[in-house]
Amino acid sequence: MGFRLWEKSRGIWSERSFSSLLYGLTMLIVVGLLCSQILGAFACQLFFDVAFFSSNSALNIQDPSVINSLKCIQFLNAIGVFIFPSCLFFHFRDLPLLDRLNLNKSLSLGPVFFLFLLALAMIPAANLLGSLNEG
Repeated sequence: MGFRLWEKSRGIWSERSFSSLLYGLTMLIVVGLLCSQILGAFACQLFFDVAFFSSNSALNIQDPSVINSLKCIQFLNAIGVFIFPSCLFFHFRDLPLLDRLNLNKSLSLGPVFFLFLLALAMIPAANLLGSLNEG
């Protein structure tokens, strides 16, 4: 039953306008965020014994189980916001995922070296902005 529904949903957004695609992608992101947040809260309750649904809102940030549970929620939210909606969007548009994301192409050393230099140049800029923010 579920696999048949998955196959029927392939390409249902292939003839949509740009605005409706943008709205649909936004809804996929919001639903992915909500689902991953709820799933993360239940996982943290189950694995780390940290309750995010309780009325006690004060969490001890120094506690390693709280830190690990926050990392778990952050990981699940990253999947729920970036990975899951984009894969569903490509499925609904009936587009090949690897071809459209260019993940199957090789990487040359020129852009990698440029990004490394850009990251090194951003360190002093981030420090300057941080010192301006302190003042």
